[in-house]
Amino acid sequence: METEIVRRTRVVYKGIELLLTDYRGLTGPQFLDQMRENVRQMLAEVAKGRRDYLQIIDLSGIEVPYGGYATMRELTLQIEPYILARAVVGVTGPRRFVLKAINSLLDTKIAAFDSVEEAMDWLVSKVLREKRSAVAWPGR
Repeated sequence: METEIVRRTRVVYKGIELLLTDYRGLTGPQFLDQMRENVRQMLAEVAKGRRDYLQIIDLSGIEVPYGGYATMRELTLQIEPYILARAVVGVTGPRRFVLKAINSLLDTKIAAFDSVEEAMDWLVSKVLREKRSAVAWPGR
């Protein structure tokens, strides 16, 4: 069976560019293969000078295979320095506790939302707050 290409879409929302990464419904090794490919593409962009991702990841309906969290951790650490902020959608129930543990272990701040629109609003408001703060406190 051929692996699907993960959907990576750049959108401009309220004047801010966001990267939407859609893993919906991927299961087992297929999910990890797609994550590896996504990270490879992001690192290729970083090599060309890109260093400021605002990312939304849709994890609705994914299934992580046994041992997959270690791979996810390794891949996340590779791109973490280039992520300004990250939000996830589709993390519900007990997986929200797993997300809290991941945030703690990796010292990241991945926020969880119920919809892509909520995640986009949060990312944009975060960027705009930081821009206002930089203007109010020059040289910060």
